Amino acid sequence: MSSVKSKKQREKKGYILLEGRRLIADSLAAGVVPRYVFFSRTSDVAGLRLPATQLYKIPYKTISLWSDVTTSQGVIAICKLPASEDIESSGEELPLTIVCDNVREPGNLGAILRTAVGAGCRQVVLTKGCMDLWDPKVLRSGVGAHFRMKIFRDVAWEEVSDILGTSFVCLADNNLGDADCGESETGEHDQEAKDPQARHTVPVVPYYDVNYARQTSVVLVLGGEAHGLSPSAYQLAASRKGVRVHIPLANGTESLNTGTALGVIVFEMKRQFLTRIPDESEDDSFSVTKG
Repeated sequence: MSSVKSKKQREKKGYILLEGRRLIADSLAAGVVPRYVFFSRTSDVAGLRLPATQLYKIPYKTISLWSDVTTSQGVIAICKLPASEDIESSGEELPLTIVCDNVREPGNLGAILRTAVGAGCRQVVLTKGCMDLWDPKVLRSGVGAHFRMKIFRDVAWEEVSDILGTSFVCLADNNLGDADCGESETGEHDQEAKDPQARHTVPVVPYYDVNYARQTSVVLVLGGEAHGLSPSAYQLAASRKGVRVHIPLANGTESLNTGTALGVIVFEMKRQFLTRIPDESEDDSFSVTKG
């Protein structure tokens, strides 16, 4: 139990801890195989379609000691760590990939995953430096999102392009001043970036003025609230003639929570994709919706 709570040991042994009936049910539906299930009441596991596994009925007080929440739900499973390619998305997918850059707050990362799944995004990519995908707090705030779409974790920026293909790149960026861009995945300000001026070459427009529906596929890059976007994110957008999208705010508000900002932008993208009229004569170059 102690080893699966440690990121290093989780990676080494290939097991994760899931707490709560709903989260365990979501993992089972995705084909995740539990090795051990601990419960305090028979009703806690009744109805769960458990494959052949080791079941242990133990006192609720013991489960509470292992739990990461104030009031445990009374059931914990230790499961084999699923690979991203083993997770199948349900329903139709938007041609949209979310890239998380420097997202280090577990509640924010869980909210991002939940929003991405709810909108029907194709996949999520977590670059090196992001919060651990399988951290208990991320699992709880994700509310089962981990098991409903492909999520690539610990991806180096050199490998991001291979996953994204030829998608059009948008950066969610409300930092419209001249301050330095965020930190690299090492956590240090990258003043030696290959193209330190990349940020200034990427145009800035309100999120609702971009014609997303004109693109074959879109990538939206999100930075963490504390560190923002890294130089690598700006370089990626500059190299693909992408755009920085911002959310105009009123009453002196500087920015929104990362998960909230994602919801605002991604559902505008979804609206456009669902209402678009295909036009094979159009190219995939950047355009705005207004003249």
